Amino acid sequence: MPPKQFQEYIEKCPMLPPSHIKVIIYLYGINSAPMSQIASTLNISKSNMTPIIDKLISYGLVKRYTDEKDRRILRIELTELAFNIFNHFKNYAKSVLLNKVSILPDDDLEEAQYCIEKLTSIFLKLS
Repeated sequence: MPPKQFQEYIEKCPMLPPSHIKVIIYLYGINSAPMSQIASTLNISKSNMTPIIDKLISYGLVKRYTDEKDRRILRIELTELAFNIFNHFKNYAKSVLLNKVSILPDDDLEEAQYCIEKLTSIFLKLS
C-alpha cells in the first residue's frame, strides 16, 4: 500500500481497542479460523466476538464466511488490507528497534541476545 493511501486509511480508521488488535494478531499467524476458536483462544466471550468481528469488517480488516465443510461454522480471515497494515507496522517497529539497538556496543548486544534466548527458553517451558 503506498504511504499516502496508508496514511489516509489510518486517519479514517480510529484506534482499535486491544481486543480487536488481539484478533488481528491471532489471525495474522494462522490466516483464518472459526469464530468460536478465536473466542476460545483469546478468552473473549462469544457474545463479545460478534461486535468485534462486525467492527473489523466495517473497517475492511476481516471477512466472515461459512466453512465449506460445515455451513454452521463461521470462519474469519484477514483481508489483504489488514495484512498490508500489519506488515507496515511490523516493519516500522523493526526499523525503530534496529535504530535504537544499533548504538549499543557489541558486549551489550551479546548480553541482550543471551537474555532473550534465556527468556525464550523459560517461556517455552510454560507452554
